[in-house]
Amino acid sequence: MRTSNKILLSLLLTTILLFASLFLAVRVKFANGNMVERKDVVNPWSDEYKIKEEIKSVSISGQMDMVIIPSDSVKIVIGKMGDSLVRYRIKDGVLVIDMDTAKIHPNQNGETVVVFNHIELFLPNVDSIHVANSRLQFRRVMTSAPIKPVYNFELKNTTLTVEQDYRNTSPTFYDSIRINAGPSSEVFFNGHTNIGSASIKLKGAKFDDMDARFDKLSIQADSLSSIKLKGYNLRKATITSTD
Repeated sequence: MRTSNKILLSLLLTTILLFASLFLAVRVKFANGNMVERKDVVNPWSDEYKIKEEIKSVSISGQMDMVIIPSDSVKIVIGKMGDSLVRYRIKDGVLVIDMDTAKIHPNQNGETVVVFNHIELFLPNVDSIHVANSRLQFRRVMTSAPIKPVYNFELKNTTLTVEQDYRNTSPTFYDSIRINAGPSSEVFFNGHTNIGSASIKLKGAKFDDMDARFDKLSIQADSLSSIKLKGYNLRKATITSTD
């Protein structure tokens, strides 16, 4: 055997013996209780609450900053931002999410300060979603359960954005969405989204289709509302006045 090959073989055997010794030392420490198994760490940024009760409708209010994600079960994820102001409860099948006003205090100038806390609501089909004085994103995550959600939004002084699943470059499909947007509300469809059927009622509200494409679109609006549609959606739309 050539001298160079003998040197390479010696280095290889030395490396194997070194790793074997290290592995044996670790196993001995573990057996003697000097090391512990790694366990799952609680998320330091948010708290998760799984809801087992049947939910028929949802009521959201109090300057919420929320993402609703279609799911086959109900779960609330609340971000930790100091002393959380968010609270929830269930009454007669209604999931109520609002602010704990007892924790809202004025600052040194006497102005009420509210921290917008990020919230994710995983939600199956419900009869209706009532939202007031909040900012809401509706985002279908394609990796979630294969469901066909039909959601009815009732908005008051709220901005609703129907979002694309940005983790997936292909279009995000929504089967059916119904929106009743009251005074000072705004409705946007952001990203590459395809909507099978949408029924939108506007009363002193704004609607912008942005990048979405609708197979069927019905709009009812009063004279205080504004509508912004692209040509391909205008051809699919039925628009009537409520004045």
